[in-house]
Amino acid sequence: MIWIVRALTSGSSPARLLNGAARANMIGVEPRCGEGGPGVTTDNPYKAPTTPVKDAPPPPRSPIIAVLAGLAVDIGGTVVAGIVIGLVYAIILASQGMDAEKIQTVLSTVDPSSAYFAVGTLVGFGFSVLGGYVCARLARRRERRLTLIQGLLSGAIGLSMAGDNFEIGVNIGMSLLSVLSVVLGGELGRRRNLAVARASSGD
Repeated sequence: MIWIVRALTSGSSPARLLNGAARANMIGVEPRCGEGGPGVTTDNPYKAPTTPVKDAPPPPRSPIIAVLAGLAVDIGGTVVAGIVIGLVYAIILASQGMDAEKIQTVLSTVDPSSAYFAVGTLVGFGFSVLGGYVCARLARRRERRLTLIQGLLSGAIGLSMAGDNFEIGVNIGMSLLSVLSVVLGGELGRRRNLAVARASSGD
């Protein structure tokens, strides 16, 4: 407190000493970081925000890219899954003593009432739903229209790949169900897009 020493040595009056102490308290003491005071802000500019920061949804993709991606998931997944299911079914038939020629005949002429056909069909419809979902999630706009286009393309491709294994009525029915599966997946993707948009906007 060097100002007191100087005042005492210079013979200043007590009133003058008190005034000097008051001024020192007002202008000579700086508040510590985080301590409040009149006109002093305590906010730390380097402190992380306490409210959660929400990421904005990714931008919409091109409609063509969305439809092609949905088709790749639908057709590609169905073909790969069909190969895997066929191999598993062939192994099961071989373990039961069936020779290779008969196994080939069974796999090429599938009975619509068989478990092999049912499992393959359900898996194929599952990939159709997934393909529609992917298309809608990528597009993020006009989801219903784009997934309907994808479903029609998927149904046409499936109908052309069906060949003569089944009757024409079965092939058409399967194609229509494939279209409906894609549209279902697209609706699920559209609702997911709406939920993400509401969450990012804070509603």
